[in-house]
Amino acid sequence: MKFLIIGDFHGYFPKKFYNLIKKEKIDAIISSGDFFPFSCRKIWFKHCYHKDKELWEVIGKQKVKNFINKDLESGEKVLKVFNNLAIKTFTVTGNLDYAGWKEA
Repeated sequence: MKFLIIGDFHGYFPKKFYNLIKKEKIDAIISSGDFFPFSCRKIWFKHCYHKDKELWEVIGKQKVKNFINKDLESGEKVLKVFNNLAIKTFTVTGNLDYAGWKEA
């Protein structure tokens, strides 16, 4: 049995994996998650990393919400790719995946 072990997509599923799955006759995929891009990364590192400050305090709640919604759309596209593959996929959420996010 052949497994493809991949992760850290950050909003993008590389097309080269389609060819690899077909060429190598992959039986299942194991994914370590990180489907979402964390598009506000630069701002967060500049203003919040190792600081006692939340991102929403720097750029406002609405802008944070907009970033998260954009990330959710990109991550959802990656997850749809997995759903459309004809092989089993096993995955966990990554440290940058939004678990239990509900739009306010």
